[in-house]
Amino acid sequence: MEVNCDMDLKPYSKTTIVNDDSDMTLLINKFYALPQGYEPDDLVTIKDYACVQGEDYSCQDVSELTLRK
Repeated sequence: MEVNCDMDLKPYSKTTIVNDDSDMTLLINKFYALPQGYEPDDLVTIKDYACVQGEDYSCQDVSELTLRK
């Protein structure tokens, strides 16, 4: 049943670029991609976040964290 889900296609061979990011439940995967260099226009900087350098390696190289408003 892979045919009906486009699972029989090679990854990235039939990618649709999604330009409308107004829906927060947007589907992004190997068939629906954001434009190259995409950055939302409503980013806000998180002032206080629980990231300790050397302990939480997920933010080791991040000087500031941002999320969509």
